[in-house]
Amino acid sequence: MHRPLWSGSISFGLVTIPVKMYPAYKDKSVRFHLLSQDGKCRLRRKLYCPETGREYDFSETARGYEVAPGRYVILKKEELDQLKPDSGRLINIKSFVDLSEIAPLYFEKPYYLLGEGHTKKAFQLLVRSMKEMKQAAIATFVMREKEYLAALRVVEQGICLYTMRFHDEVRNFSEFVDNSISPKKKLYSNEELKLARELIESLKTSFEIKAYSDQYRQRVHAYIDSKAKGAKFITSEEREPAPTKVVDLMKVLKKSLQEKKKARSVARTRKKAAN
Repeated sequence: MHRPLWSGSISFGLVTIPVKMYPAYKDKSVRFHLLSQDGKCRLRRKLYCPETGREYDFSETARGYEVAPGRYVILKKEELDQLKPDSGRLINIKSFVDLSEIAPLYFEKPYYLLGEGHTKKAFQLLVRSMKEMKQAAIATFVMREKEYLAALRVVEQGICLYTMRFHDEVRNFSEFVDNSISPKKKLYSNEELKLARELIESLKTSFEIKAYSDQYRQRVHAYIDSKAKGAKFITSEEREPAPTKVVDLMKVLKKSLQEKKKARSVARTRKKAAN
């Protein structure tokens, strides 16, 4: 049985519903330890002053915020503790909104919320109401001494809570737009647009997440397994395709469509032969 990461209550209006929170993801990033070259010693980093070379224990450190180059404001633990949010146990719903109104770039990490105890009826009622009305909830809560903004949406028989970035943490797309080119100026021809649409249409399919996997992680683990067993592992060199030149765009679009049609034809032939 999975252990909850956090437990508390959902609160909206005068209704309070006890819930438990579970992580909805598993971090499978490949991580390495820093070792000596012979692999016999796991190395540790030191806290030291680069000017004097003196080493410091963690208990001798202080936290400082740089306000100017080389100038810091020192903050004591007691001062920071006074500024921390109240360690409440409430997911306080502020409002309900259409999920489509929330841009995906605001989402961070997903967590599952499940009702518990004698109030599962109230939790079920909230889930059913949100599902039928196609609404998401915007809430705030505190976890591990940090205040979070969150979006709650119905997933199957429960609720998925997504921690969110605040508005001032998200960059505006206009920061990266080349303002020298008018958005009204077309840089492509109607024929190129038609071919691009045909190519997109030929690549359309139903989304199936299991069709995708972390190829790098799989290669690393396979390589590690082979080395651990003393076997040789041969990797193939993969080169990134060169960016498509503007003058070749029509040619590349037509070739892509031809190859896609050829692949579909081969697939149909094999299917008929199998039947």
